[in-house]
Parts: sequence; C-alpha cells; structure tokens
Amino acid sequence: MENILPSNDLIDASIKAWNSEDIYEKPEEVLVSVFSNKKKQ
Repeated sequence: MENILPSNDLIDASIKAWNSEDIYEKPEEVLVSVFSNKKKQ
C-alpha cells in the first residue's frame, strides 16, 4: 500500500474548515494545553 501525502491545498482547506467551526474551539484548547504543558522530567 502506497502512502499518499495530502496536497498543500487540501491542508489549507482543512485548516480553514477547522477554524470556521465553533465546535472545534474547546477540543483545540485541550490539544494546545496537552502539548504545551508537558511535565519536565
């Protein structure tokens, strides 16, 4: 099975769709929090 990478246009369209939906606001906040507040060991 061949891996096919998405085009820049598809990525841009997906980001635009994500940013235009209010329902993604809270999940995005959670993701940012999880990945920016890693516990230092």
